[in-house]
Amino acid sequence: MYNDLLTIGNFTIHGYGLMIGIGVAAAMLIGDKRAVKRGLNGDIIYGMTIAAVVFGFLAAKVLFIITKLPEFIKDPVRFITGSGFVVFGGLFGGILTVHVYCKLCKVDTLTYIDLMAPSVAIAQGFGRIGCLLAGCCYGRETDSIFGIVFRNSDYAPNNVRLIPTQREFRKIAIYGAGKHGTMLYDELKDSNITIEAWIDGNPKVEYLKNI
Repeated sequence: MYNDLLTIGNFTIHGYGLMIGIGVAAAMLIGDKRAVKRGLNGDIIYGMTIAAVVFGFLAAKVLFIITKLPEFIKDPVRFITGSGFVVFGGLFGGILTVHVYCKLCKVDTLTYIDLMAPSVAIAQGFGRIGCLLAGCCYGRETDSIFGIVFRNSDYAPNNVRLIPTQREFRKIAIYGAGKHGTMLYDELKDSNITIEAWIDGNPKVEYLKNI
């Protein structure tokens, strides 16, 4: 995969950042649409999403540093200013931020978490596409036809057939992770959750349990 999609002079559009941006925009639009359908305040969605993204990224960076602590101690500047995030840290930081934001706005946290669950799923889905483009989440070598060979990755070993999922979580990602690209399955799962929520008009369905 190739993360640098377009370069004009000194300006480069990176696939990972582009997918994150698309995911966040889609999350806000879907959240606003669902809020209107449920008779909730859609304006809260935008501020809440931006805050969750900012602090989610901070938490994702912190968790990434923790998982790479020996390397971080040797060269902290490279880790702080460079790329590298862990999605679980982002999810935890985002949920905590949403809780605090809802308390400040005096609205029910669980109602808005349930409202935004499909938005989180679609944002994560686009994020996983970004991971695939960057090659930052890969596993061991494989001889399966479902493995992926990276040619221009700054993170994954190039020209080697790999399982495109993080080593730390490949055993718990999904059944069959030893052969298949679970990153792609994650994206399909997240898209399915969002589509299900989009067509279901029942406001009492708790989509959070599907994530």
